Order: sequence, then C-alpha cells, then structure tokens
Amino acid sequence: MIFLAVSFIFALVALAATRRILALTITFVFVMLCSYLGLPVLSFGFWGLPGIALSASIICFLCELRQGRYDGVEMAEGNRWIGAVVLAVIALLFLVVLPIITSWSLFHAGVYRELIGDVKTSIFSTDTSPVNPSQVRIVDRSLAYRLGEKRLGEDPGLGSQVNLGELSIQQVNDQLYWVGPLEHSGFFRWWSNYRGTIGYIKVSATNERDVELVREVDGKKLAIRYNQGAFFADNPYRYLYANGYAGVGLTDWTFEIDESGRPYYVVTRYEKRVGYFGDDPAGVVVLDVQNGDIQDYRVDEAPSWIDRIQPENIITQQLDDWGMFVHGWWNPSQKDRLKTTPGMSLVYGNTGDSYWYTGMTSVGADESTVGFVLVNTRTKEAKFYSQAGATETAAMRSAEGAVQEKGYGATFPIMYNVSGLPTYFTTLKDEAGLVKLMAFVSVESYSLVGIGENVQASLQTYRRAVNSRGNAVALDGAVACYEAKGVVERLATEVKSGNTYYYLVIAGYPQKQFVGSSDISPELVNTRLGDEISMVFEDGGSASIYISRFDNFALDFQKTEAQIGVEERFDATKEGREIRQDNRNLDAAWENLSPEKKREIMQRAQQ
Repeated sequence: MIFLAVSFIFALVALAATRRILALTITFVFVMLCSYLGLPVLSFGFWGLPGIALSASIICFLCELRQGRYDGVEMAEGNRWIGAVVLAVIALLFLVVLPIITSWSLFHAGVYRELIGDVKTSIFSTDTSPVNPSQVRIVDRSLAYRLGEKRLGEDPGLGSQVNLGELSIQQVNDQLYWVGPLEHSGFFRWWSNYRGTIGYIKVSATNERDVELVREVDGKKLAIRYNQGAFFADNPYRYLYANGYAGVGLTDWTFEIDESGRPYYVVTRYEKRVGYFGDDPAGVVVLDVQNGDIQDYRVDEAPSWIDRIQPENIITQQLDDWGMFVHGWWNPSQKDRLKTTPGMSLVYGNTGDSYWYTGMTSVGADESTVGFVLVNTRTKEAKFYSQAGATETAAMRSAEGAVQEKGYGATFPIMYNVSGLPTYFTTLKDEAGLVKLMAFVSVESYSLVGIGENVQASLQTYRRAVNSRGNAVALDGAVACYEAKGVVERLATEVKSGNTYYYLVIAGYPQKQFVGSSDISPELVNTRLGDEISMVFEDGGSASIYISRFDNFALDFQKTEAQIGVEERFDATKEGREIRQDNRNLDAAWENLSPEKKREIMQRAQQ
C-alpha cells in the first residue's frame, strides 16, 4: 500500500503542475516502480525522497514540452527557460545546498567526532580473556561457505532447490558458529514452495568438521518464508518496508539464531544525526523469518542473544571521524590525526561480549599502528589501547613470508590475548582455499611469528618465539595468573611438527590438562609420576592449559635463557629452592604439632 500511496501523491502533483494525463500516468508508474524496486527511505535526511521528487519534476517538465509540440503549440522561449530554472533550483536545493548547510563537517566537526561516544583508554589484557585454543576461529567466512555448500550437496536434490545465503558469525551457547539461511534458488522454486525453505546451515568457526543442516527446532520443522531468495511480499526487505518501515533507515541485515536455534533477521535501525549524514544506530528490528512477526527494540532493550547491533560500516565511519577531527576541521598539518586500518574483525571479551576490532594509524602511515580500538557491538562502548605495532595487512604478509616457498595466502587476522600480548591469528590457505597452516603474529613486532599445523602447535611456536626475544610471556601485570601445586598423577608426551609436548594431570585439578615444552623449563623433560611440582598459568576457561612457568621440587637444573627472562633471571637458584623446601618442611612440622604445643610456641615468641 505504501507504494500506491506515494505514487498517487506524486501523480496528483504532476496533474496539478501540468494538467496533462500523460504526465500523471508516467509519474504514477515511475514513482511506483522506484518505490517498489528501490525501496527509498521516505524521510528527511535520506536521498530517496528528494531523488524521487526531482525525477518526477523532470518527467513533468519533459511531458509538458512533449505535449506542447504534439498539440502543435510552440511553447514560449521564456516558459521553457522558467521550467529549466525551476528544476535547476530544486536540484541545487536538495542535492547541494541542504547537504552543505546541514551536513558539512566544516560546521559540525565536533558533532561528527562525538558520534562514537567517549573513547576510553584501557588495558587490553583486562578486557579480553587469555586465548582459549579450543575457541580460536580457524574457519573464516569463505571456508564456512564452502563447507556449507558441500553439506547441501550431500542431500540429493536439495542443492538444486536452494542456495546458501550470507553467513554471519555468532556466539551460540558460548560457542562460535557461522549461520546462514537456505534461500530459494529462483522464481519458480519460490513459486512452488512459497511456505519457505527447510532451514539453515550452521558451521562451527572452531572446528571445520562440525557442519550441520538444521531442519527443525524444538521438534518443529523449520520453514524460512522470508528469505532473500523470495519474491514480492515474501522478500524480507520489501516486507519490512511495507509494514511501517518505509520512512526508517535500515542497514546491516544479519541472520542470527537465538539460544534455542530459532532463526531471525536482525536489522539495525539508524538515524541521521548531522543533516544528510552522521548515521547512528538507534535500535534493532527483529524479524521472525518463519511467521513474519516484527519486534522493535532500543539498543538497551535488545535480547541478549543478539550479538550485533552496531554495523561495521557505521562504526568505521564514526572512528574515522573521531580520529580526523581531533583538532577540529581546520588542521592543515594533520597534527594527531588518526584513521582506521582497512578491514574490521569481531573479537570476544572475557564476559562473552563481542567487539569490533580495528587498528588505528596516523594519517599517511602505511604498515604501523599507534594503537587499536575495541567497540562493543551492542552498546557501542569504545576503548582505545595505546600499542604501537603492525597493521593487519603487515601481519598477513609476515605470516605469508614465513612460508613463502609454499605460496600460501593468509586470511584477514583476528586479535587474541596471548599471555597479555595482543596477537594476530591467521590461517594460511593454498590455492584451493584449504587451510594448510596456522599462524600467530605479534602486534608489537610482526617479525615474531609462530607457524604450526594446528592451533596448539602454532601457539606453542609463537610462545617460544616471544621467549627467545627475552620477552616475558606475561609482561602485563593485569593478566590474571594462577599457581598450581601438587603431585603429578598422569604424564604423557606427543611429538607435533618436530616439537615434543608434555601433558600433565596433577592432584587437585582433575578436570585440567597442563601442557608445556622443554622451552618452559628443562625440568619438565625429566619429570616423572609422583613428583611434586609447581606451575604458573593463565586460565582462559579451556580444559587444556599452557604453562608459563614450571618448577619440579625434586630437581635443581639451571634454567634456560628464556626461563630466566620469564622468572626475572636468577629467581629460582639453588639457594632459593632450599629456602622454599625448608619453608615447606616447617609448614608440615607446624601442622603436625598439637594445639597445646602450638600455643606454647606462640607464647614464647611473644615474650
């Protein structure tokens, strides 16, 4: 109905202006087609309404010229010029004057810079949990799409009926998945199956063997009626447009599922804060793709299962404005100006919240950053981390250069917290798009690279590379470290890519497996069942935990240079061990004393 109403209004305007049936008819058809096919936002600040108005005015003017000649009446030269001038004024007003007056950064630099909100300086290691090897994203969007299409091909006849729609990353029940709807593969497929497609594809972002075609939720079969392969009123864009959102800016259509697996389209609703520009999210529209129910939420009211409300393109623009107008619009020397590095990625914090990550570099810089920003994808809370280092592109080239003889290509990296150090993770693919190797690259120094055939191997190689440079693997005091003491109950070794890894289970920690190598301490190589040990580690929630320090109380080896750097060089000498052993003996002796004897000793100490 919205298409008919808008077309009728413009047709009446055309009739009043020209009094020609031809102008009325052409204007009506043109506006209806533009509204139906283009779905322009019919609100001030958006280009749709003035664009249609200008086009309709041109049609009226051309029809007037055409009709005048058809009737054999020559229009006066002055009349033709008046029409041209009126159209020029309209065009100038809507396309130049109004945008300049209401939107130009010369007048609104401060407003543009404040759109992102208060960007706070923070500490990276306190905001993001230590890397959990089991949750590292080894499956990117392109690989997930290939795996999803392969799964469709395994179902006879299904691949010819539907296509796999756009995939989006999402955290579902604390696990990362790529999810995407099945869409009709053409008009006749939609016509014959108008009730909807049979479900969606879910691909684990951490395990390429975990690919699922979801056909039902809670015992009920799925029927995704509103998908982007549907036509007419079943098209989700047109459905929302015709149901109250013709005058609302909508962007970032994301297919998401709730914790039970029920599918929705989540669409960001945004407003113009500075005339024709200054896009800023104001809420989120949730469309049930099965029954068409529409829910509209403010940002602070959105359901917890929605990961993404703040669109990548809007956040990028707002960060660029924040960095560009640091000293206002007039800044010919480019003093202190910053800009985002190309591309953004999603990272997850220690509370499960997701963030847009991007590096920030000085205007004119190429491969170095002055820091990076994390922006909460729900609340838009922005935090800046001062950390000079490499851009994502430089890190990708560094990873590729480490195995340049193989000719592998790196994927866009993801930021992780490795022992308090901001670190890029990327996969290396062959020409067929298959993952062959994985790499961790230091943000601070992209020459520090760890390559391996899996996450654990590459992470361990990276830790060795960091330690070999004399860097402690927990330089940032904000990293939460834990110490475990106990007796070794289980011990196993495994050789991966030429490196030997040691797996220990100690008393008191039956649900944790501790992993280390001889680079941590030579004492680890000679540890046996029943030995009493002490370990320092960071617990990121994984069942397998990598050790950062190791001490076997039964051994007294000289430490390696790497371990000396981690433990502040000669922190664990023989004298220190004897003192700690004496302390343990004293503690044991004290515990064996009777209450009367302890009271007697305490009284003597007070005298």
